[in-house]
Amino acid sequence: MLQGNTEAVAALTDPRLMFARDTVGAAPILRAARLANLDMVNLILGKLPQAGKTTDPEGRTPLHWAYRCEDGLGRERMVGLLQSTGADRGAKDFSGNSPAFYQETAYPAAKD
Repeated sequence: MLQGNTEAVAALTDPRLMFARDTVGAAPILRAARLANLDMVNLILGKLPQAGKTTDPEGRTPLHWAYRCEDGLGRERMVGLLQSTGADRGAKDFSGNSPAFYQETAYPAAKD
């Protein structure tokens, strides 16, 4: 769904589904941020602006996940989008790491 089916997400009538969690506790906005899916993140934020404050079980925000994107240009665009909607670059996860930590340390994708 996150790879491009924005029509399905746009058709959702129950906003709680946008906060549903997968097996590692990641909500759709977190996965979309990691994949640099700008259309999906814009759609989710348009329907539920508070989704920008979503966190995973480790306290990581969409901005933390965006910094983990392997596509450099996609990461740059996603980070810019999230910051333009109020994402906090100084937000700390439960380990005390800022979003930029995950790019600087090449945090492994396997932990998703």
